[in-house]
Formats: sequence, C-alpha cells, structure tokens
Amino acid sequence: MSFLTVPTDGIATVFHATDSRVTRSHLCGTDGSGIRWRFCDGATLTLERRFAMPGLVVQPPRVPGFAFRIYCMAPSGEQLHFTFSAADGRSLRLTLRLNFHGWKEFCIPYERGFMLGHTAPDALCRLCIQAETGGGFSNILFRDIRLWAAVDALFVYPSLCAQVRHLACHPRRFPAEIYEDNAPCRNAPVFPLPEYVTENELSAFAEITRRYEAFCDTLDTPPYTQPAPDALERAQAFFRSMTLRIRHGQVTGQPIHDITAYAHAMAAFARAYCAAPSVELLEQYVLLLRHLEEQNIAFNWYHGRGIASSVLRMRKPLAAGGMLSHTISFLRQAYEFGKVYTVSSHHGIPGKIFEDSDAVATELPSLLACILLTESTPEKVRDMRHFLYYLEHVCLGTAPGIASGYKPDGTIFHHGGYIRNYQKVALYTLARILRLLSGTVFEPSSALHARIRAILETEYAFSCGVYEPFCLAQYAFQPDNASSVSEFADTAIATQDEVLARQYVALARSSSREMATPQYLLFQKRGLEPAASYRGHQTLSYSAAAVHARDGWKLFVRGYSKYVYAREIWSRTSSRYCAFGLFRSFGALELCFSSACDAGVNNGMDIENGFDYTRWNGATAVHIPLTQLAAAPDIVEDEWAEWLYSDEGFAGGLDVPENGIFALRLHGPEKYALGQFRASKSYHFFGDSVLCLGSGIENDSDLWETETTLFQEPADRAVRNGSIVADSRGCVYYIYPGQRLRFFTSRTVSRDTRDARDTFGRRTFALLCHGKRPRNATYAYLMQIGTDIDHFAVRQPWKDIDILRLDTDAHIVRIGQKLQYVFFHKQPNLNTTGPICGVTEPCILYTEMLTNGRLLLSICDPDLHLYFGKSAFSSLSGRHEEHSIYGMNWYSSESRSSCIWILLRGILHIESCTENSFRVVNASNDCTILECTCQHGLTASATLTSHKN
Repeated sequence: MSFLTVPTDGIATVFHATDSRVTRSHLCGTDGSGIRWRFCDGATLTLERRFAMPGLVVQPPRVPGFAFRIYCMAPSGEQLHFTFSAADGRSLRLTLRLNFHGWKEFCIPYERGFMLGHTAPDALCRLCIQAETGGGFSNILFRDIRLWAAVDALFVYPSLCAQVRHLACHPRRFPAEIYEDNAPCRNAPVFPLPEYVTENELSAFAEITRRYEAFCDTLDTPPYTQPAPDALERAQAFFRSMTLRIRHGQVTGQPIHDITAYAHAMAAFARAYCAAPSVELLEQYVLLLRHLEEQNIAFNWYHGRGIASSVLRMRKPLAAGGMLSHTISFLRQAYEFGKVYTVSSHHGIPGKIFEDSDAVATELPSLLACILLTESTPEKVRDMRHFLYYLEHVCLGTAPGIASGYKPDGTIFHHGGYIRNYQKVALYTLARILRLLSGTVFEPSSALHARIRAILETEYAFSCGVYEPFCLAQYAFQPDNASSVSEFADTAIATQDEVLARQYVALARSSSREMATPQYLLFQKRGLEPAASYRGHQTLSYSAAAVHARDGWKLFVRGYSKYVYAREIWSRTSSRYCAFGLFRSFGALELCFSSACDAGVNNGMDIENGFDYTRWNGATAVHIPLTQLAAAPDIVEDEWAEWLYSDEGFAGGLDVPENGIFALRLHGPEKYALGQFRASKSYHFFGDSVLCLGSGIENDSDLWETETTLFQEPADRAVRNGSIVADSRGCVYYIYPGQRLRFFTSRTVSRDTRDARDTFGRRTFALLCHGKRPRNATYAYLMQIGTDIDHFAVRQPWKDIDILRLDTDAHIVRIGQKLQYVFFHKQPNLNTTGPICGVTEPCILYTEMLTNGRLLLSICDPDLHLYFGKSAFSSLSGRHEEHSIYGMNWYSSESRSSCIWILLRGILHIESCTENSFRVVNASNDCTILECTCQHGLTASATLTSHKN
C-alpha cells in the first residue's frame, strides 16, 4: 500500500493506494497538489473525509460537484470507476474512459442525474477509484482535485459522453445518448471525391488563403476590434506567467484557466512572427500550441476565436518542424469539424438541419481555416463543397421552434428569442466569409445570397441606425446601445449589391465610429447616396413584435405569448440585470425618429430620469408599485435568468402592402400577483396612423388602477382639447366617447433600470383609466403621427373609421374600403356586413375590394402552434411554473400549420394566391367556403373573383 498527502479543496488529504503506487509529479505543476498514480488492473485509490466544506456555500444556479484534472500518457481502452459513498452505504458512480491523450478537466455535479445512483451530496465522505486495465501497468496524473466544487450543471456538455460512460440526461438539456448517436465525430464526407484538383480550384484556394490572412485580425473579433498596440508585450507577459518548459519531452507549466487570453497570446505571437520572424517567437508559439494540445481545453465557441487563424499564419514554420499534420488533426477534433458534413439532421432532430447562431458567429472562420490548412488534394475540394453546403443549408437552415438560428419571419435569434445582437454577430461572420469566397469557383450560390439579402432587408426594416429600439431589446434598455452594421457593407462588397451598400450608408450615418470604417469611406469615394428610409409594415412573428414605418420614423409594438417570453432577466449580480421591463411586452408602442449621429435611439423616453415603468406608451397594465414589479430571477433550477411566458398563444400580426394589423391576448403572470389581469388588444396600422383597440380588460385588484397609456413624456408641452390630446413629438390622439381620460403633469420618482438608485423627473401622462377591479372594460383611440392638434381637429380622420365590433371575441373595423377583423375566438356565424360571414378558428383577416369586383383577402393565424394545450408551464394544480427556455420539450418543435375555413358571401373563385395556402372547399347557396392554411404566424393572401377562370 502507498500513501500520499495532497492538498484537496485546501485541506490536507491522505490518498491510499492498493496494488499501485502514488507519488508527486513534476508535470502537475509546482504547488504540490498533483499526483502520479501507477496502477494495474483492479488497483484502487481511496480517500476518506467529509466532502462538504462549511466555509464554501454553493449558491444557485451552481450545485455541488466533483472537479479534477487528469492526464493520460496515451489513448487506451482502460477505464477508471469512481464511487462516491456516504456513511449509510449509498453511493454515486461514474466510469471514465481513458481514451484521450494529455490533460482533461472534468466538473460533474453530484446531483442532476449525471452520475448513477442517488444520495445527498452533503452526506458523501469516501471516494474510491478502481482501475480496469485488462492487464499490465499504466500511469496517469491527477491535479486540482476538488471534492466540493461549485459546478455549473449547464456546462456539463453531452460531448463528455466520449469519456464518461452512461452520462445521464440533464433535465434542462437534451439527453447525452442523443448526442452520442449524432455527434459531429460520427459524420463523414458524403459528397463524391473528385478525380483531381482543377487549376481554377488551386487558384481559388490560394486567393481565399491570401484573403483570410489579410482578414485574420478581424475575422475572429467583434466589429471595431483591433489588436492593441502592446498586444505582443501582453502576450509575452502572459507567456511568462504560464512558466512553460519542456521536461522529458513533455510540456509542463500552469494549467490553462483563461483560454480567451491564451488565444489572444497565440494570435499576437503569430502576428509578430509573420511581421518579423525570429527563433524566439517561433519557440514561444510552439510551446503554447503544444501545451494547448496536452491540456485538452475546449476552445470552440467564443473563447477560442483566433487559434485556428494563428495556426494558418504559422503553417509554414509548423510544416517545416513536422508539426502541421498533427496540429490539423487536433484542430479538427477541437472544432468538431465533422459538423461541416451535416446533411440530414441536427442533434438527432429528424429532417431539420440548422445551426446555432452563436456557432455561426464564432466557429465559421475556424472551420474554414481547418480546410485551408490542408494540402490541395481532391479531399480538400470535397471538404470545401461540404463547407458551402453547410453555409447555405445548415447555417441558414430554418431552425424549428425557438431553437437558435434562422426563422421563417426573416430573423436570426438565440436565447429563445433575442433577434438583434445574435442576428448581427451571425451575419457579421457570414458576410466576412462571403467576402473571402466571392469571385472564386467556391463562391456560394445565388440562393444563399438571396436568403442573406432577405434577412438584411428585415434587419433594415427594424434598425434605428446603429441603435437598438427598446421594443426589441432583450434585457437592457440603453439608449446608446450601438452595434456595427458592417454586415450590410461586407455583403454588399461580396455580392456587388448597390442597394445593400446604400442601406449601409444610411444606417452608418448615425455613428461617427461607423463612418470612419474602410467600408464607409469606400462607398463615399464611390459617391453612393444613402438608401431611402424603410417604408412599410413587417411583423416579426417569432418575436411577437411588429414595425410600421414611414419617412423619418418607425413605430414598434411588442407583445408576448406562451412561445415568446416577455423579457430575459439576468441575475441581479449581472451587469445585464434589468428590473422593470415586464410591461414593455404588454403591447407597448415605441415611436423612434431618425437618430442623429452618436445621439442614441431617438424614442423620447429618457428612461433613466423618472420613467414610470408601469406606463409604457400603448400598453395596458396595472399601476402596481415598483417593488412588486421588480424582476426576481434565479428561481429557475440550474439557470441564471428569468423567462416569463404567458399561457396565451394569440400574439402576432398580419402584413398587407405598407400596412398591417397586430393583436394579442394578454394574461398577467402570477409571479408578480397579476394572474387575474387579462386584456385583448389590437392595433390597426394604416398610413401615418394606428387605431388602438382593447376589450375584455379584467383585474381583481382593489388597490391599483388598471390603465392604458397613450403616452408619457419627459416634458410639459403636451396639450389637450376635449377628447383630443397631443404630445410634444408630433403625435395627436383622438379618444372615442365613453372613456375616462386622465391628462396631467407631475413630478415623478422612479428607479434606474438596474434598481440601484432613485431617479427623478417631471412627466406628462395621458392615460385611459379602467378603474380598480375592471370587468370587460374596453378602449378605443386613434393615434396619428406627424401632425398637430389644430389640423387633426379640422380633418377629423376618426370619421373615416367605423368600429363595427369591440368585444372579447372580435375587433372588427372598417377603414375606407378596407375591412379588418381580429377574431380572438372562432366565429362560425358572423352577423356583420361585409364579405366575411364566419371563421372556424381564431385568426386575423383583412379584406379590400379591388377593381372589377375582385376581393383581396389576407389571413394570419398568429398562434405559432409549437405545442398544444393551454400552457406548458402549468403544474397539475393549475398554477404557473417557471421554466428555462432550454428545458422545455417543445424547444425544437416545428410550428404546426393550422387549417381555417372562411365563410364568404357570394360565389367566389381563386384568381391568384400564396402557394399552397388556399382552396375552395364548397361554393353553393350564395356562400363560398375557403380553406386557408397558415403557419409560422405569417400572412397568406388570395385574390378572389366572381368570374370563374
């Protein structure tokens, strides 16, 4: 028996070895915490002491777990069986395969089902490791052993199943066995191998490599990022801190704790070597590279950007030293290059191929570098063809449900709904890749260009220069939150698209930083004028939002549903915590004018100076205290945020040329004592106006008023003339009879968005008051933009509008020759004038009489139908439960199509229609039954005629 005392969790712990020997090792560092274990088949290594440490309190979302680093001399079929025991004999077990070389770190929770067996972690007091070798002796190294580590259970990735046998399913992620069956390493090339490499292909590889090297410093970094002037000095200081040395042919030194800094150091050394080659720089780079390989640190994703690019820069000296081939294999394994061969499914989801927008943003350059590093053989050509397929069909494949990726409404999102920043970072990388490939035989197809163009057109519709409108913000409400719009410029250059170039110029003018970029200066030199402002209407169905725009302004509306959460709230300790955003998603209207250069989003809210978070323009809400409204995240098990969903699926809109309708059914969250609040709201956008309607407004609070806010503004220049009020931003409102309007100016005391300090202001409010405990209350008002109260009063535009129905079942409006219907419930027998006499399902409808007796009909089912039932968040007792977006079984569920029958007066025939969306079921007795198929919350349209073709 061999004994060794080693610090474990800061406590001197005695390790007992049977049929084996345990000693210290120089490869484990200099702090005395590492050991070498030489063992044979059946040998054991044990320690006995209470695992739980009174001084270390593990706070949610982290959980107690076992963490250690292990070094294997070479891959083998050997295994280590870990048994964690309590005094009562109960235990947890895991088996570790030694099928790798070098260091590997493991952090595995005692709970959450990753290990076999069940027992309370704080009862554990004995660890036994038993070796299974199949004969002969072996050596492994251990260091940084922690019996009571604070482990983030979400970062136990299924890829560990390559080493940990029977890695169980985490309830907040997909099962490991699904990953094991569908891991990228199981993929292989399926495209045929060409017989030879053509001259054009050789020239293309050379040109793409040249461009890649020229772009190296920007491909792997966010926009505006440039290498620091002292990057090499920082890298050398970092290198010295690692204390890397060669001992007995192996690299020893400090473990890699900051892989991002490590990647930056490798990039700096490669950059410096290419500028001025030296033996010292090469030796330092090689040491970093060898240490990285032996440490087995995961560096795909954000933190490893730049490593593959640095290898591409250093390929010639690495090849001369005989290291390049091995390094290429190492990089392909680290970046899971097999994903490039994906052709038919994603993570086992049958028939769906798509890619996480984070992976698109962070890994595409590295995957391309893995190809460019290889010799120009037919295999390289085949890999390049797979890469092009991966770009078009996987990176821009339609992601189902709320899974991260491209959506049918023209957006890209992540975190179950954040469309802006994640769309931008994905497009930023995609556009740069397009520039690398453009003009070569490997240029992507016109279909890929068209899809990116469509996404950028959607982005142009909802962009406020470089700034983020609050209605699309994920967590923080920051007027100066700016993002680069370089994806427009890079795509325009790659595809020679002047429209995109002019759109870039228009957006870039809101930022002096953007106007200093080479792309902007290039377009200025070419004399390109900015594109016209977006004019039209577009619904973002997967974000429960819409934008209506005319020259110089955009009006946003935002809702939420049982598929689209109200907001993402990070932990209070996070810089991204935002306390009071809930009512933003209760139908808020945000009017944004064009932003002046470097002036932030121009929405007039002045949110950090006395803003009343219970009174968002356009929203219907309860005027509760901020202490009740303040967000309380960290309740969801193993998660770091709050994602509140409704139990209502009706939230979305219909688009017709330049105009549209948006509607939602609201139900407040029980978590904030709003479970009895309900409302049905619709917005009818046309020209420079929007008709806002509400019905079925209910709430049981005896303490707080329920209100619909027309506006609040940090000024006292608003005016009122009877039932007409005007704010100071050029908007005038007409309030229909029968409503109680409160119009006042007062001093306000509020909190900043992080709930850290009081804020103060003087604000004017225009509110429609529904009272305490309202029952089936309604409201109606007309908002017009770009006018004044006198002209509005003279023109009386409300007289051109007929509100035909306003109740809990339907909102029906006639505006000129157009009829607009919002059916919150099915209405098979409709007793109103007009062409529609019934619908069999809830939907939004628009009809307009055209010339020659033709009828334009547009329809939308705003319910995405990602799952059936009232709510996926209800317990058996009917109470609402809070869940993570990643822990829901419908996370990757496809939107189901709905079949809706519309009953029309008269005998009508289809003249033209959206493909596969309409058919006539029956036409007799002066009635036509039209069947409509809707999906993804998108609009389908048909032109009907009484003349049969």
